[in-house]
Amino acid sequence: MADVDSGRFAQGRHAGVIVPLFSIPSRRSWGIGEIPDLPHLAAWLSSAGFDFVQLLPINEMERGQNSPYSALSAMALDPLYIAIEDLPDFAAAGGLAALGPAMSAAIDEARRAAGVQYSTIREAKARALRLAFSAFEDARGRDASVRADAFGAFVEREHWWLADYALFRALDEERQGRYWRDWEEQLRDRHPVALAAARERLAPDVRYFQYCQWIADTQWRRARARLPVSIARSA
Repeated sequence: MADVDSGRFAQGRHAGVIVPLFSIPSRRSWGIGEIPDLPHLAAWLSSAGFDFVQLLPINEMERGQNSPYSALSAMALDPLYIAIEDLPDFAAAGGLAALGPAMSAAIDEARRAAGVQYSTIREAKARALRLAFSAFEDARGRDASVRADAFGAFVEREHWWLADYALFRALDEERQGRYWRDWEEQLRDRHPVALAAARERLAPDVRYFQYCQWIADTQWRRARARLPVSIARSA
């Protein structure tokens, strides 16, 4: 998959860099490069005369994997790259204080580490995203909001892949990562009745995984709009 303005490179000579997103953390990020870190990198590249940046894949990685080439989906972005502290829902849930002192200390340690502390960061962001989602759902239940409408529009627009992806992720969590070929026959072979029942039973979790993709997509689009250089995502 590539997101790039190809018309920009019709003539002349150009220079750029290829980087893995995880390798460009800012002081504010949680020990790993995050989507909003991209405009900062792009501004520096632009000042040095570069006019494009290509990223290694940022699709969601398989459980327990750290390689950007181990994606479980061709479409879903990895929530690992979400900037949690940019989420109004996380702030509404209490922010870092809501994670407790032990997790806050682990995040600080991950920021100082020489390498990416994947397991720590994944656990911290999973907890934070669950808190943020609960706050989002609470607010949606009280009254209508622009953000709730935006989420609904995203789910409708991306339904062609998001519906099955979110259901799979919810089922995978329910089975604690057990290989999908070992699931019950009705689910493994996608029997419509079994899928419909699972979608109803796991509706809150399905919605949570849709929420994570909405947040990632929103941050990605916002970051791209701020880039002074072109960007491409490797497949």
